[in-house]
Amino acid sequence: MAKNIYYLFLALGIFNSLTTSVIAVETVTISLFATDLNKCDDLSKCDAYVEILCVTSLSDGRECGKTKYIKNDNFPVWPEEFTFTNTSTEIFRRWQLKVLDHDDFFDDHIATVIVPFADFIAGTETQRHYKLDLGGRGSLYVTRVRSS
Repeated sequence: MAKNIYYLFLALGIFNSLTTSVIAVETVTISLFATDLNKCDDLSKCDAYVEILCVTSLSDGRECGKTKYIKNDNFPVWPEEFTFTNTSTEIFRRWQLKVLDHDDFFDDHIATVIVPFADFIAGTETQRHYKLDLGGRGSLYVTRVRSS
């Protein structure tokens, strides 16, 4: 009897629509670090932080993460980790990462880089670091901490 109900639901498309709407396609946790940051301030090293904007099938870009700034360090390693879930209802397109230099009155823009989610996930486990050039002002690394 239960088998017949399953086939009926399957034939009607009900079972597939019920199950796929709640299944997470991919979950990834990332961390960030930068190297060789330069041209931030005349008298000191960079006070860098990163704003993360998420572009999905439902959003053209909303802030979905932000690191704290690390004072006077051109090689910052941010301690925060960010977890993102790519579901069947909201498909991840890319991250837009804004690298900024914290100042007392206004923050200076260092660079903005894009990470396509599909390209990032396609890397093997040995390719955990995704290196991004900051237009001659250093490099930003997105590191896959965990994925499922």
